[in-house]
Amino acid sequence: MVLMTGVSFYTITAYTPTFGKEILMLTQNDALLVTLCVGLSNLFWLLAYSLATTIGGSTPAIVTFLIHATGNRAMPGAWLSVAATIALLATLIRADQERAARGA
Repeated sequence: MVLMTGVSFYTITAYTPTFGKEILMLTQNDALLVTLCVGLSNLFWLLAYSLATTIGGSTPAIVTFLIHATGNRAMPGAWLSVAATIALLATLIRADQERAARGA
């Protein structure tokens, strides 16, 4: 299942613009517009996983922004710590839900 998500994501984000321009002969703007529309629909249909992938995939932009905004070159580590904290909280919440479901 993860393979399919990965292949879908990279087909949409990396290959679709090239396919649109080289094979379908779209303009660069049209190919990027198609990619944006398909990416947004992918975000909607794959919900939590796609959202996490979108945020995670934005890491270079996020940490660059954080470094420029704060002047602190350790921001990549801080961003990683935030992501790890969110993942830990999600895991703990899910484990608690599973325990409650087994007890009910």
